[in-house]
Amino acid sequence: MIKYTLLENAIDSIENGIEQLEKAVKTSEKKYYKYSILNLFQGAELLLKEILVQKNRIIIFDKNSLFKKCVDPLNPKIEELYNCKSIDINEICSELKKHYPSKFDNISRKVIENMSRERNKIQHFAIDIDSTTIKTSLIKLYGKVIKPCFEILNDGLICTSSN
Repeated sequence: MIKYTLLENAIDSIENGIEQLEKAVKTSEKKYYKYSILNLFQGAELLLKEILVQKNRIIIFDKNSLFKKCVDPLNPKIEELYNCKSIDINEICSELKKHYPSKFDNISRKVIENMSRERNKIQHFAIDIDSTTIKTSLIKLYGKVIKPCFEILNDGLICTSSN
């Protein structure tokens, strides 16, 4: 059986995004820039969800969906959650602001919103952005979002292992 945790999935996406960015810088091929945006943003989003799941696994799901799809929405079965809709990036940011205001400030939220917009352009429309802006945006994503996520997760591991 193949099993991936949310965290493993996030790390794979981030590693892949970094590899794609390195290829983009070396070759200037635009497809690598595209893949770096998609993978790094996906990795960041999954990390953000992992942080929220550690608070309570139902936080990342749309409340209406939980009530529609689950017999006991406050204590859903994992099989029921597979059918539920997860919250969008804006709702994720709102939850993070509630639980981790010092780690995810307005600047962090702006970085997430900007990268979300670029990701949406790639997925739904077309993107027109220069390589320097992409590199700068991805560095900000790493510094203001991904790094704080790992700090929170690491702090949780330290607290858990010292108990």
